[in-house]
Amino acid sequence: MPGQQARNNLYWQCRVGDPEALVTFLYQISDELYSAALTVAEGEPQAADFVQQAWGRLLQALKKWRFGGYMRPRTFAIMRRVLANATGPQAAQKAINSAKLSTPNGSWAVSAAPAELVETLVAQTQQIAPSIAAAAQARRRRSRILLAGAGLLVAALIGVSSGLCGRMVIARSPQVQFQCLQRRVIEDRLLSALHDAYSELPDPEGADWGRAHAYHRIGLVLEEIANAASLDDLYRLYYIKQRIDSEDLTVAARVAAWDSSGYYRSRLMHIALVLEEVQNL
Repeated sequence: MPGQQARNNLYWQCRVGDPEALVTFLYQISDELYSAALTVAEGEPQAADFVQQAWGRLLQALKKWRFGGYMRPRTFAIMRRVLANATGPQAAQKAINSAKLSTPNGSWAVSAAPAELVETLVAQTQQIAPSIAAAAQARRRRSRILLAGAGLLVAALIGVSSGLCGRMVIARSPQVQFQCLQRRVIEDRLLSALHDAYSELPDPEGADWGRAHAYHRIGLVLEEIANAASLDDLYRLYYIKQRIDSEDLTVAARVAAWDSSGYYRSRLMHIALVLEEVQNL
């Protein structure tokens, strides 16, 4: 799904405050937002005001720890709330739907946003983009701290309950370390946690395809770790490490954790830590 992958890449670039990506997305969606607003507004000035409100809220939402969805669905959800405050939820939803109706030739049946409005939104975006990027950096720092803390906690628990992990610390043997990680994957039911996270995706075949694909690749590696019978010649370990490195699975697990919350964030952070430790053996 090349088109879906391109949309996912644009989403991640917007999430980290890339001004060019944000402006690109603005050009893609501004006409639809304006058409939805124009459906219920009393005139063009009010419609422009609705769009400015929605876009401003979107930029602020990008700074938060959890964004809660991909760019297009989240933007329309924000726009729907802005319109609902002025016209009520039913009229707002009808306006959003009307902006998405396609014409027989396949083009979008929308009204072009005024150039002055788009220029204003571009200027606003370029002004706020640095603070979105700073928030993304802060999220990464907090995630590293949380991952390190989770690692220390897990290591302490395993050190108390498992003599095998105690010998790993003393011997520093790759085989023994891997066996300890293998035990964590099995006993902590990380594969089941990953399957649960996958089942919570609203649209794994569509908007959430990128995340679903990442979960699938991570799950295959976790299965390799859990099912490895012996590492006497270290070949199996080398193969697993190559899979993690070449497919950037540790990064994928961390990104999924950043955009999750509660139970799933904790479990995905644990998975990311396990993959990172396997890489470092």
